[in-house]
Amino acid sequence: MSCAAMGAIGAGLAARVPSSKRPQPVRATGLTPRCASVGDKLSAQLRGATSTLQLVSANGVKRHAKLSVHAAVAPPADDKAKGADGPNVPPPSSGPSTIVRINPEVLAAGGLPVASQPKAGRDGFGNSVATQFLPINMEFENLSVLNLDPPIFSIKNFISEEDCDVMVQAAQISKKMEKSATGGGAGLPADMRTSTSLALNQEVFAAQPKLRAKLDAVLAKARQLVAVPSEDWDQQADGSFKRPSGAGAFAFELPQIARYAAGQHFLAHEDAFPMDIAKQKGYQRRATLLLYLNDVPEGGATKFDIVDLPVAPVKGDALLFFPSFQNGIPDHRTLHTAEDAVEGHEKWVSQIWVSWGLPNEAEIAEAKAAAATKLEGATDKTREKKKRGTRGFGNRKAAGDRPKGFGSKK
Repeated sequence: MSCAAMGAIGAGLAARVPSSKRPQPVRATGLTPRCASVGDKLSAQLRGATSTLQLVSANGVKRHAKLSVHAAVAPPADDKAKGADGPNVPPPSSGPSTIVRINPEVLAAGGLPVASQPKAGRDGFGNSVATQFLPINMEFENLSVLNLDPPIFSIKNFISEEDCDVMVQAAQISKKMEKSATGGGAGLPADMRTSTSLALNQEVFAAQPKLRAKLDAVLAKARQLVAVPSEDWDQQADGSFKRPSGAGAFAFELPQIARYAAGQHFLAHEDAFPMDIAKQKGYQRRATLLLYLNDVPEGGATKFDIVDLPVAPVKGDALLFFPSFQNGIPDHRTLHTAEDAVEGHEKWVSQIWVSWGLPNEAEIAEAKAAAATKLEGATDKTREKKKRGTRGFGNRKAAGDRPKGFGSKK
């Protein structure tokens, strides 16, 4: 989120925690302290006000050399393809280092309900999220903020308990649950990702049409939440899931249903692809919508490691966050862990990724060439004006005819 946006959030959504209760600066992979001064100013502006958010300053942030970073891997975007995407280990890169949290008491109560905020603050925050990440329908029912920057949202009762049961039962009877794939190449821990998953492809839907109907309803609701213009969504006539058709197009990747039995987990990872891999694929993940399909009273939390935010699974709820920025660069602050389910419990989730077509190298080169040509033409016109002796508006050639300023007289 931009430095200016932080100021808008502070003004619209309110106040900071007293300095004595502020956590220490977060240390995150590849993050730079470019918003430090704004963070300090925001702290000063909000001093003494009622507490609704915490600001962690970026002063002194350094690279976290020991942090293990890996990315989640979905089946191929084309649902007819087989195997796992990869490798998918992001190198350190620059990005915002500021973490803006809501007040712990508000978080413990379930987050900051967006509908309860003044319209000016709600609109300001929504504009900031849209500028830096994706447009979100800030009027969406039961939408709450769990973290301000990076923005993390929860949506209570996103899907019904009946729909949750249909999805879990479909996975159970499919007999197609397989060990979840993990990209990253050699050297990853053998127990990096120990869950099992079902790719919701055409074969599964053909055998279970009721599941397809339920998923279509979920995706329609997801489009209402992620307020991307309808013309920017790829629509597949056959209902299949394919990678975005071109630069700037949005599409849902092939959804999954995953099961974590007792003791199973997915260690710290990112959902975004490293940029070199994203360029090869031609697309990047811009949003993750994680659906919780059952209650997990103990263990199984989704833990955002850098933000230090655990989210407990609640049946029917959804979690929304943004693995990459508006330009496709990964936001390493969204590093997260699927923590172990404890003995006597299991966790069922469905992952839905919103992917976005990246401009290819040829398009970028063409745009640069066009910009250079335009600049060269403007420069030639300027030279020609100087040659004719043009001195300003209206081709006034005499110095005495130049305007002296707005509202001034000769």
